[in-house]
Amino acid sequence: MAARRRTETCACFVGRERVLRAVQVDRLLAQAADSWSFDTYALEEATDGHPLSVLAFWLLSTSGCTKDCNVSPTTLARFLRRAEAGYSPSNPYHNARHAADVLQTLHMVMHRGGLMPGYVADPHTVLSCYLTAIIHDYEHRGLSTDFLTASNDALAVSERVCRSTTVTHSVGMQKPGS
Repeated sequence: MAARRRTETCACFVGRERVLRAVQVDRLLAQAADSWSFDTYALEEATDGHPLSVLAFWLLSTSGCTKDCNVSPTTLARFLRRAEAGYSPSNPYHNARHAADVLQTLHMVMHRGGLMPGYVADPHTVLSCYLTAIIHDYEHRGLSTDFLTASNDALAVSERVCRSTTVTHSVGMQKPGS
């Protein structure tokens, strides 16, 4: 009987923890939509290391991009998790937290910096801007293009045609048919 109560208490505590975390995430996302001083570190902690995919999904959904551009929420969630997986947590700067910060800053510039509703009011333009921010440092290893070129890194050698090796790599993250 005591073991059953302990299990029920633990389950209740875990359920309460999830609710509290969800409330914290909701509060942070609401702040992301309307604050120039957004705390991506707090979002990273509240989302168990998934600040980019959570913020991106929320911004794309609440902006109407998913509906207006006919993007499946399931497909979007899978894409965002894959994009986020391309940001190494061991990279001290070019990580998912940095990409979430860039995305949130872009959102603020677009919506509070005077670009909306005039220049980027079209939902396809908003979607394109958000996606660009999401993948801008995909699989970035923290090394400059000059360093990669000078060291004859395979990435630089295979993409010599383009001056910005890391940008070329980010844009090519989703190969057709994969």
